[in-house]
Amino acid sequence: MKKTFIFLCSSLFIFFSSACNASSNLTSSVSEITTTKSHNTITDEEAREIVVNKIGDDNGNRIIEIDGNKIEDNGKFYYKIHAYSLSPTMIGWDENGNTHPYQQTFTYGWFYVDTIDGTIYIEETITDNNGNTQVNLIEYQ
Repeated sequence: MKKTFIFLCSSLFIFFSSACNASSNLTSSVSEITTTKSHNTITDEEAREIVVNKIGDDNGNRIIEIDGNKIEDNGKFYYKIHAYSLSPTMIGWDENGNTHPYQQTFTYGWFYVDTIDGTIYIEETITDNNGNTQVNLIEYQ
């Protein structure tokens, strides 16, 4: 009876010890993934600030905002940033002759910011002799 009790206690000890170690290893792995991710990516707001610092905001007249979610191109992820300004409010007429106020949008550019290193890219459109068009991202200078 005493041997059975000692065997049972030993077995339970080994079982719970290995379960705790497995839990500890899992927690460690999740922590490493989270730490790696947080150190290797920039936020969408940081991407917007990178563009503002590079092109300026034209004394507050240029609107620079994130356009949607991250996009992927050839396995790399980017934030798409739109820089534009608005005209003063003007009066226009519809097809019935009624007047209404409106503003025009003047796009300065679309910028793609690498989510890992913050490098800014712009689109370059290339058309070959056969009329085929290809869009590439090139680094913004």
